[in-house]
Amino acid sequence: MTRLRKISTNIFCLFIWHRPTRHKVHDWLNDFEFDRLMTYLRYVFSPLRPRSVLLIELNNCHGEVIGGIIPYFQKLGMNIDIMINSVLLDEKNFCRQDMKKVRIYPITKWRRCFLTARKTRRYPYVFLMTSACYYIVKPDGGYGCMLPLFEGTKLKPFVVEHDLNDVVQFGEEEMLRENRLITLGKFDRGIYVNPHLFGMVNMMPKHRTTTFIVVGNIEAKRKNFNLLTDALTTLAAAGKDFKVIVIGRGTLDALPANVRPHIEITGRLDFEQMFDKLESADFFLPLLDPENPAHDRYLTTGVTGSAQLIYGFGKIPVIHKKFAAFYRFNDSNAVVYENNLADAMAIAIDMTPDEYATYCENMKATAAKIANESFNNLKEILS
Repeated sequence: MTRLRKISTNIFCLFIWHRPTRHKVHDWLNDFEFDRLMTYLRYVFSPLRPRSVLLIELNNCHGEVIGGIIPYFQKLGMNIDIMINSVLLDEKNFCRQDMKKVRIYPITKWRRCFLTARKTRRYPYVFLMTSACYYIVKPDGGYGCMLPLFEGTKLKPFVVEHDLNDVVQFGEEEMLRENRLITLGKFDRGIYVNPHLFGMVNMMPKHRTTTFIVVGNIEAKRKNFNLLTDALTTLAAAGKDFKVIVIGRGTLDALPANVRPHIEITGRLDFEQMFDKLESADFFLPLLDPENPAHDRYLTTGVTGSAQLIYGFGKIPVIHKKFAAFYRFNDSNAVVYENNLADAMAIAIDMTPDEYATYCENMKATAAKIANESFNNLKEILS
């Protein structure tokens, strides 16, 4: 079909004698997508409901953020419209949500016409869920910015900032002053809103074979997998009964033979599959490394997405002391260690079902407090 369209476009453009016009028409026809046109028409002509909020996620990531924030707006009695990257939507990030009062507009290729549409200017609230543009990579390795899309539209969106280092880089100081900049962690700047309400979650009893889970690509800048390999080697040699599920792209090379039966590397999963794996696991391994300077950002300018999954699914984290307090983890709702991950995992493995149930209740209470604080902060800035 694509080849046929290219041939048809070339033939049609032969009859346009004015060269600049011919080039414009040629580019427009090649870029035309019927689905995108229908989405735009459906968006423009659907009536704007009272007390509406527009959420925008143009990247094909952060699906847990836009999914986990929906219940806060529903609790406020608001109608929700979502412009979302169609690739992200295909990963089923709303699979457990009650989508009442929610309309979705999937976008295959972003066009500024959505923002300049008259309807968009009539929304009382517009939220840009990610300020960075991850599909534009600069020569220095940095990312582009979504905010220029709003120039000239007279829109003043709320922005969810995933790294406070981008405040200066993207020129978001005005948003800070006007309380329009939202952070996922509780920092000294920005409004704290942590979106971790993913819908229906079943709290499971501890399994006989203790199951740990890791979510994230196998790469050192986010998690220390060498630390995990060393811990698993020690636990396997001690004859412990456990299993570790790793969800994300990548491989763990040169695993010792005695460790391989204990580990399952699933590769990347969609949200529906990932949520099912999370629900069936007992403990969560963030694998943050206190010796890695790159991980300090998870305390100073950004947060680990693992925290949202831990809160949302009531999983008990096994986490280093350096990072625990910032995420409100302590000895009542987490296994906090200072020196040895293997010893901490052994404590988790040996935990009785009753002890585990108490930890889960405490984690559930912690997550509820964070959700309540987040809701109140969101309610305040919208008022």
